[in-house]
Amino acid sequence: MKSPVALKRVVRTTAVLGCASVLTLGTLTACTDDSSDSSSAGETSSLPSNAATGDPIKIGFITPEGGAVMTPMVREGGEAAVEYLNNNGGGIGGHKIDLVVCKQQEEPASATKCANQMVEEKVSVVVSPLGAQGAVMLPIVAGAGIPYVAQAPVSQAEMATPGSFMLSGGIVAVLAGQAATAAKDGLKKVSLIIGDSGDAAASVKALGDPMFQRAGVALNVVTIPTGAADLTPQITAGLADNPDAVSILGDTRQCISVLGTAARIGDI
Repeated sequence: MKSPVALKRVVRTTAVLGCASVLTLGTLTACTDDSSDSSSAGETSSLPSNAATGDPIKIGFITPEGGAVMTPMVREGGEAAVEYLNNNGGGIGGHKIDLVVCKQQEEPASATKCANQMVEEKVSVVVSPLGAQGAVMLPIVAGAGIPYVAQAPVSQAEMATPGSFMLSGGIVAVLAGQAATAAKDGLKKVSLIIGDSGDAAASVKALGDPMFQRAGVALNVVTIPTGAADLTPQITAGLADNPDAVSILGDTRQCISVLGTAARIGDI
C-alpha cells in the first residue's frame, strides 16, 4: 500500500493462494507477469536415479478445478512433484506415492464428495493446497482420523480443528500485515474485495475487522459472486466511499475481473 499523498487510489493484489505438493511448497501470486527470460537460465543438470520401490502410500490431493475458481496449474504441479519423487527422489522413505486427485468446484456439494472419496479410498493424508471449502471438507477428513494439510488457513475451522495442519499463516498473516502497513502509511479506509466461495468472506471480516480497528483503519469487506459475468454493481458499491487502498483476495481470474471492472468504471 502507498500513502494517499503519493497516490489517491491504489489497487493492490494480495497473494493468499498457494500450492503445496506432498513435500514442496510454492505460491501463486494473482495478476503478475508470467513472462521470463530463458536466456538467463543456467545449465540443466541430470536428475538423480533413485526410484521408489516400496509399497505405495496414498496421498489425497483436492484442488479447485472445473468451477468458478480454476487452478489446473496446482494439480499439474502436484503431479509433477510426485512423478519426480517417485522416479528420482526415493518417494517417501522409499515408498512410492499414489496421488489420489479429486477436483472440487468451490461449492459444498463437490467438496463434500471429494472429502468422502478420500475417506473411502483410505488415504494416509489429505493435501488441499488451495480453495475456500476447508470448513466443508475438514470435519469429514479429520473425523475419519486423516490429517488435513493446507497451504494456508482460510476458514476458522482450519485454524482450530485438531488434525488440521497449515503451512503458513494464511489470511491471518495477510490481514495483520495489511493493517500494519495501512496504519504506517497513514491510510484511513481500506476496501478488501473477495469472492463469495465457502466461508472465506465471513472469516476475513471476522478476523480483519478487529485487526484493522486496532490499527485505526476502517475496513470494508466487499463480497463478489465468483461466477458473475459483470461485477459492476458490487465494485461500484464497494468503492463508493473512496477508500485509500483496495486489496483483492482471489485467484487470477477474479483479480483480473475486478481490476478490469474497476478500470472500466473509472476507479483506477
